Amino acid sequence: MTTTHPPETNSGVVTSWLPVTTAWPSVSQCSAEIYSQVPFGTNGGALAIAFDPYYAQSIDSSITCLPPAATLWWDQTQQIPAQTVTSLGPFFCPGLYTTASTSSVNGLSTFIACCPSSYTFQSVVSSGLGQCNSELSASQVFTYASFDLSATEWTIATTTISSQASVFAVHVNGYAFASSTVSSTSSASDPQTTAASSQATLSSTIASTSSPSSTFVTSHHTSVQASSALSTGAKAGIGIAISLVIIGLSYVVAAFLFKRRRQRKLNNSVRLDIGYLPPYPSSLSSSAAAVSWQEPPIMPKVWGDRPVSVHELSSTPRAGSFH
Repeated sequence: MTTTHPPETNSGVVTSWLPVTTAWPSVSQCSAEIYSQVPFGTNGGALAIAFDPYYAQSIDSSITCLPPAATLWWDQTQQIPAQTVTSLGPFFCPGLYTTASTSSVNGLSTFIACCPSSYTFQSVVSSGLGQCNSELSASQVFTYASFDLSATEWTIATTTISSQASVFAVHVNGYAFASSTVSSTSSASDPQTTAASSQATLSSTIASTSSPSSTFVTSHHTSVQASSALSTGAKAGIGIAISLVIIGLSYVVAAFLFKRRRQRKLNNSVRLDIGYLPPYPSSLSSSAAAVSWQEPPIMPKVWGDRPVSVHELSSTPRAGSFH
């Protein structure tokens, strides 16, 4: 069963929803997928991060710890000011995660904040890290992936913590909706294949929220029945009207082409290339006219497929002439 929620618009911001309708299968090794781009013991300190989709994308692709929808949600980039936002819903906490906090938004939706089960919930954050962390104590032996600048590759490093430090985990937050606000479509009945099926059909479910297929089918059949019910006289009238429209358009096109051809004949004696400036009128000062005649025509420079005219500024620009 694949459940979707339609897009919403609030204060000019459009929210699209990605469903996570079942708990993503837990893999114990995910708890050890921790990395830091700065090694421990380096000036400035290290930032150890766990459960980050970046780990599977750049360090070890053999294990996926978060649902694809959660990865898209975490990796999204937002415009400033925000115009579109992607949120998770309907939503369940992934495997190895627990519900850290819930809050009722209204009578139809509930916000759910999730942290890995071995991490401490701090507070809900709108972006970045800091919602879930785990303290490292002094003298603790800690293993993590570290980036080796000399070899330009990731290596596994082991260190003994000399002072108190923390590991920050990527949180996953989403929304649960009342049953009346979501739509369901039949999918695989086997509960073990539901997670894979819902993620494989992610793109199609997103597209269906903007234009439901049931609405299209209903309107299509209605139009077919209406057209078949037309009388012979009505059909003949429609045919005559279409013929008159075509004839009228033909006259408009012919008049346009005739006017354009006449205009070209009138302008054949004047060449106005892109970037070419005609000579100044004789009423201008002699120095201005001399500059116009002595310098060659400025031809366009082509950047990509668009010609761009380049004009030199005079040595004494007037105020307000810059844009």
